[in-house]
Amino acid sequence: MNAATYRGKTYAVPLDTHPLVLYYNKDLARKAGLLDARGKLKPINSMAEFNAALKAVADKTGKTGLAFQNNPTSSAPWRMWITLMAQQKAKIVENNKLVAGEEGKKALATMVAWAKNKNMAMNADYPSFVAQFTTGEAAFMINGVWEVPSMVDGRKANKIAFDYGVAPMPAMNGSQNVWADSHGLAIPNNAKKPISKEHLAGVMNFIAYVQKNSMIWAQGGHIPAYRATVNSKEYAVLKPNSDYAAKAAANAVFDPPGWFSGAAGPLQSTAQKYFVAAIQGQLSVDQAWSMFEADANKLMASSPNP
Repeated sequence: MNAATYRGKTYAVPLDTHPLVLYYNKDLARKAGLLDARGKLKPINSMAEFNAALKAVADKTGKTGLAFQNNPTSSAPWRMWITLMAQQKAKIVENNKLVAGEEGKKALATMVAWAKNKNMAMNADYPSFVAQFTTGEAAFMINGVWEVPSMVDGRKANKIAFDYGVAPMPAMNGSQNVWADSHGLAIPNNAKKPISKEHLAGVMNFIAYVQKNSMIWAQGGHIPAYRATVNSKEYAVLKPNSDYAAKAAANAVFDPPGWFSGAAGPLQSTAQKYFVAAIQGQLSVDQAWSMFEADANKLMASSPNP
């Protein structure tokens, strides 16, 4: 709700939360000794444990540990970086200045290490890294909840040949905080031609209808904001959604507030250039961080208005 509020006033009605989650191939995870007696992923409580799980997959199955998008147009490294920063409870921006410091470099170095250790395929775009997971070539996939319908439909149609699970983001750095974004419903303000009371009432009725019937939206993987839906018996048996929803929503962390932020915003675009270059070995972590820090501070110091 805070994301839809500014200076104490509500400007939108939240529709959902859609965080990153961890998809896992149960067949490969089982061979690697990573499942418990119930067939669920064993708890992963540190970066060392996550990296050990990736190595176990490679050693015991010959498959890749992680499917992770890392091509130049990918937003995934930025979202994962936000996740790793949030798990360290580290600040990113303060007074329009990047204050991430050593924690920021540590988060970037984590993803670079995945590449150096060959835990993931290089230069993977969105279709290819999803295909890598769905064809059974990788044991884990870090992706948003929006890919859940593809998994559900693919399994039903026998296009996905393995059993899978979806878990909240593991506590790699001390907590299960995770990058998330949200959709919301808002009414544009036209000062010259304000909306009539009748139309406003109609819009609010529509918003209420969407919220009260958000079980349909939930099937898309997104976690509804309407509590009556997520607390319902129907949602409790919706799989794999109910396996990740409560924990992921409770630990959701958004991009730093500011005009420069948000999905496809200029701060994310700045990070993408340097983070991906570091992951692909074109820049060292120190070089990539220095370049990102300089460009980010220059960006945030400027005004979005001409």
